[in-house]
Order: sequence, then C-alpha cells, then structure tokens
Amino acid sequence: MGMSVHPWGTGGVPTLLLHGFTRDARMWSRFRAVWSPYLRVVAPDLPGHGRSAAPGPAVTFDDVVDAVAAGLQRAHVVVGYSMGGRVALRLAARHPECVAGLVLDGVSPGITEDADRARRLADDERWMALLESGGVQAFTEAWVAQPAFGGFVDPEAAEQRSTQDAHALAAALRCLGTGRMPPCWDALQEVRCPVLLLNGASDTRAAERNVRMERLFPRAQHIALPGFHAIHASAAARWSDVVLTFTRQHGIATEATP
Repeated sequence: MGMSVHPWGTGGVPTLLLHGFTRDARMWSRFRAVWSPYLRVVAPDLPGHGRSAAPGPAVTFDDVVDAVAAGLQRAHVVVGYSMGGRVALRLAARHPECVAGLVLDGVSPGITEDADRARRLADDERWMALLESGGVQAFTEAWVAQPAFGGFVDPEAAEQRSTQDAHALAAALRCLGTGRMPPCWDALQEVRCPVLLLNGASDTRAAERNVRMERLFPRAQHIALPGFHAIHASAAARWSDVVLTFTRQHGIATEATP
C-alpha cells in the first residue's frame, strides 16, 4: 500500500508523525522550525488524505498499520493524534520493534462492546454519507461543531481540510474509524516502550480514557493541557515543548543532536 511520505529535519532522533482524520502531513508544519534541529521526521499522508490514494474496500485497519511498519527501517518515536494515534497504538502492539517511544494525543484504544461498536459504526456511516452527498465543506462544518472540539477553530486545519477529497475521506473513515480498529485494551500491558498520554483538560472522555490507560501501560505518563480535543493547536507552544522533550529523552539518536 503506497503512502505519500514527507521527510524533514536534520536531527538524529527518528520520529514518525501520524496525523488526525481530515488532516495530512501538513498538520505538523507549525512545529517544523522548532523540531527540525533535533528530529529526523517521517510524516506520511495516511490513506485517503493529502497525496495518498484512498484505501480500497478490502483494506483493513491492520493493513494500514502493517504498511506503516514496512516503511520503517528502525525504531522510531511515534507521535499520533486522534486517528493517527490509533494507528500509532496499534503499531506498538503489532510491531513493537518499530517503536522506541509512543506519544498518544486524544486516542481511544478501541471499542470492546459489540453494541457500542455497532453504534459507532452507524455514526461513521452517517459521517460518510454527509461527506459523499454534501462534500468537504458541509462535513467540516458539522465535524468541528462536535462538543469534543469545544468551539475551537484552527485556521490551519480548516485550510487543510478544504483541500481534501470527500470520497477519499469517506473511504479512510470506512477503514480507519474507531469502530474499525481492533480493540487494544488487553494489549496495553504488553507495550514496553515509554508512553506519553496527552489530552485537553476539558476533553473529559479522553481524560477518562487516559487515566485508565495510564494504569495499564507499564511505563506511562499522563499530561493534560488546557483545551479540548485539538490541544496541538490551542496550546501549541506547550504541546510542542512536552512532545519534543519526551521524544529527545526516549528516542535513540543516530547522530549527535544540538
């Protein structure tokens, strides 16, 4: 499965950045100037986003995870936001040799109850229908109005969403939505690398999940920053500092960094 990959950075810490739904590798642009001297980044456009083709109907969540793993030559610190965080977590569970450290921002480990999964799949079908009938603009207006975003508007995110293809996003949601993710709750205790769990302090559902996850991971730290689901934008400076500090501390450098 081919994915468009955007490498950058002159530092020595291999770092994989996995963006959220409706975004692409440009999500990380605001951090590039600060992170570049320390990190050597691989930032793919996940399937159906940016320059990467939409996943076909037979492509599964784990197919995407395995394709990401196949593109890594050594262990990386993996930073994932929301959908990208679910891919990152599944990567650590299926391919632990690829992950030196794990940063999960606003991430669910999956749905264990059949009834809850069915409800989530039905919700995702409605989002897909809106994408395919109303287009990206109508979808985006409804998407960012969800309580999890707390009314926060990120101009960079809005610009990036406007360039996405509605049908490709629908295909991505059909493959990578929370309802399609194999649950990872039972696998958390087997993830031996250091883990940083992030959420907005006002994103109560994410906060509750992270409290539970912190107890299950052998080596986890939980930090809440001011804001809702998009703290990488609403608290960008603090978020950047926390993630860069963790990445430099736990990454395995390939060369000297400043």
